[in-house]
This record gives sequence, C-alpha cells and structure tokens, in this order.
Amino acid sequence: MQPLTGRFYQRAQTRYRRSMASRYEIKFSDAARADFDRLQAEAESCAESSSDALRQLLEVHALLDQIADGDPAEDALVAGDFKEPAQRYRSEGGVYLYFRRQEETRTATVTSFREGPSDAPILTDLKIRDIPQGLETESATEFTGEDGTRTRMRSFVRKIDWGETYTVLNHFAMDSQPSRTMITSGRKGEIEGDWRRDVIEVVELLADGSARRYPPQTVPVWLKNPFYEANSKKDMLARLQTNPIPSARLEEIKRLLQNDSDSDFA
Repeated sequence: MQPLTGRFYQRAQTRYRRSMASRYEIKFSDAARADFDRLQAEAESCAESSSDALRQLLEVHALLDQIADGDPAEDALVAGDFKEPAQRYRSEGGVYLYFRRQEETRTATVTSFREGPSDAPILTDLKIRDIPQGLETESATEFTGEDGTRTRMRSFVRKIDWGETYTVLNHFAMDSQPSRTMITSGRKGEIEGDWRRDVIEVVELLADGSARRYPPQTVPVWLKNPFYEANSKKDMLARLQTNPIPSARLEEIKRLLQNDSDSDFA
C-alpha cells in the first residue's frame, strides 16, 4: 500500500482516501471535521496525558479504513432514521462513527463520532526518567469496551526542551494495530491565562518505514498540564501534587510511582 501524501484531513479538502484502491471516498460534515481536528490537535499536543485522545484517534483511523474498503452489508443501520441515504455506523474499541453512503458517487460522509459507553481507562504502568534537557515516560493504559473486551495501549514519550522550542517523540501501540511514532517540533507562543498558543510541526513514522509530514498548525497548550509542561521528574511530581487533575487518576499515578524505587513521590 502506498503511503498517504499530504494531510488527508486538511480543512480545505475535508476528504479521506486511504489509497487509490479504496472503494469509497470519505468526506466529513463540518461538525465531524471540527471534532476530528480537535481530536488530532489534542493527540499531537498533549503528549503523555493524551492517552485517551491517542486511543480515540487510532480507532477513528481504523474506522475510516473500514468504511473506505468495507462491505456496506457489514454496516449497522441507525434505528428510526428514515432519511435517504440511510444513517449508518460502525464501532471500533470505544468509538462509534456515524456516516451515510452515496452509492451513485461512491462516497461516504461522516456525520459524527463519539465515545461509546465503557469503563474508565486504567493506568496500569508508569515510569518517569530524567534525561538531558528533559524527561521521558513509559506507560500502559487498559481500556474496556462495552462488550467487555480489554485493549491495552503502551506509550513511550520523550520530551526535550530547548528553551523557546521543544521536541516530543511519542511512540504508542495498541494490541491489534501497528505501532505509530509521532515526532512533534514545537515553538512556544503567546500566553493567555493558563494557556499558551504554540506552533507545531509533526512528522509521523509509518509502519512501512515511510514518513508522513503534516503542515504547521497552532494548538492550545494547557500550562498546568503536569505531564506536558514539566521539565524534570522532580518538577512533574511537584505539579502532580499541586495541579488539578482527576483524583482517581492521581491515586493511580501515586500508587504506580510509589512502587518505583527511583521515585520520591510521597
């Protein structure tokens, strides 16, 4: 399969085509496009704390591939929807993606996608290490789908802070999907309250050894994010103790770090 060229989810195109052999060309409604762009920006800009966003992004990509190449007979139909063409949906992991197929033009328009009901993800492993001018983390997160199946995502993140710029390497993989590596180069921007507007450029290393480059974009960065903004292990642990993050996740982090002999988290 030939790698994608360009950014298939660019706002001007609002189209997705996995390959020239795809049976259906995929388009997005304006609402679905906005949601997809937000999810992509969150996954690219929030590094280690974005496990949920990265998982959702992987599942959306998998669903887009299924819709482009799949048999319409395998689509599920939304009950009570009598419009033509019919509203359909597919699910992957915890994500439900809704769309309509147009047979005359061989297109499928994504109308929306959402997270389905499932148990809260569980952080099962976390390690933090200092490196020159930054830090790196390894984590494992377990997700339970509504059918009871469990999926584990492992993530390795290395961040180097150069002062006005930074580089983040994020390597992550889910059980049944190829691993993905994203290298983000960021330039720090203006600060507005608890947020900073950075300009980032992303290169994704694909499973076949090729690279996909994304055009620069401006993304919001939450300055209180204990994972993304910390510049050392000590700084991260201090932020975890003082910044507002969900208490359940904080207890998971504390428990994992207390089992780490190199951690002084109390």
